[in-house]
Amino acid sequence: MSGQTRGTAASLMMIALGTGWLLTVQGFLPGVDWVYTIGLGMMGVLVLAFGGINRVTVAVGPMFMVGSFFSLLRQTGRLEMNVEMPCLVIAAGVLMLLANVLPLRSPAWLVAQEEAAIRR
Repeated sequence: MSGQTRGTAASLMMIALGTGWLLTVQGFLPGVDWVYTIGLGMMGVLVLAFGGINRVTVAVGPMFMVGSFFSLLRQTGRLEMNVEMPCLVIAAGVLMLLANVLPLRSPAWLVAQEEAAIRR
């Protein structure tokens, strides 16, 4: 990833964090831990941005984003923890299924590990 892309990602993270903070202090979404929630979402974006689209990132990146969304719902009282956790497990299963069913390539590091294991 180029320096410009990293700078853009960092800028977008700062804008999102500031927006969340402003929404909290203005009373629109009080009590939300924006660092955690936006951090999860941005991790998902960065996984896809740095890793590209492959069998691993197509499951891991969106899972972070789903976790961020569910975190926001839970912190605003729209989703209970006892509902959030099973929904996260279901989402992980769906994303894993998509990663296995869609015609996606494996990341280079995983292919190298598999080839090394075969040679042993």
